[in-house]
Amino acid sequence: MTWKDVDFEKRTISINKTLTTKIKGEKWTISTPKTKSSKRILPLTEKLLESLKTLKKEQQKIIGFSDDWFVVGNLEPIRETTICKHKDQYCKQANVKIIRIHDFRHSCASFLINNKADILTVSKYLGHSNISITLNTYTHFYEEKLNDIPKLIDKICT
Repeated sequence: MTWKDVDFEKRTISINKTLTTKIKGEKWTISTPKTKSSKRILPLTEKLLESLKTLKKEQQKIIGFSDDWFVVGNLEPIRETTICKHKDQYCKQANVKIIRIHDFRHSCASFLINNKADILTVSKYLGHSNISITLNTYTHFYEEKLNDIPKLIDKICT
């Protein structure tokens, strides 16, 4: 993601490219997202918007700054290994299970749905072409929700 993808006025971020470090002989490569529905514009939370503003102000102090720079990494993207190393350190500090970067998508989808976010909206947010992908792949069962079923039946039947 580059600074061109962040629209501070509209408070959005454009998901329009994929970065990979998996191509042999290449340091990194930018390509189009996997599917048509992967390209999307997402609204930003207030906290993230403020963090991005602060980060951009810091980067603008660097000679040669450009909106073509990567939000995380400046002229070149930050290495995946560096991101994973920091993630693991933060997980240890927070005393939570260390998960893969991609697993944050699973957690996000499950969290949103468990907190009554509309499944169609969550699916679009994640860039899925249909809700079955979201339901079958990214949501996890919340056992406490099972206990809500008898209460719901009791409520309907009385």
